[in-house]
Amino acid sequence: MRPHPAAMLRKQLDRQVAPYRTLRPFRPSPGWITAIRRAVGLSANMLANRMGMNRATVVRLEQREVTEEISLKALRMMAEALDCSLLYALVPRQSLEERTRQRATELADAMLASGQQGSRSAGKVASDEVRTRLIDDLLSGDPRRLWQPGD
Repeated sequence: MRPHPAAMLRKQLDRQVAPYRTLRPFRPSPGWITAIRRAVGLSANMLANRMGMNRATVVRLEQREVTEEISLKALRMMAEALDCSLLYALVPRQSLEERTRQRATELADAMLASGQQGSRSAGKVASDEVRTRLIDDLLSGDPRRLWQPGD
């Protein structure tokens, strides 16, 4: 059976983001815009002139960066004016493959628990095999069913 396209995408993304998972974000206290502007010797007025806007707009954008209210579009525009690249990424805390397997396991356990009659004497080996098959079935299908509301 061919893997679901989402499974292939998970593997690809996991490989690409793995180097970033151990990085800890850093932002200078005045924000990147202000820190870089000051480091290269630009006043807010000089940056405003470069960008064709007024000083108050530059100051407002710098403040919005610090309060995390700046749009990506505005941040990219400021980065370009400072001859910088804007790096933007969502880095999963754990691999997407691990998280998906964890979710399939949670769902399989919930499904098995709701179907049990309170007896655990039916044989652990058989129940482990059923659990493993159920997890594998959940992982091989459309991953959207792992995240259905109410699950």
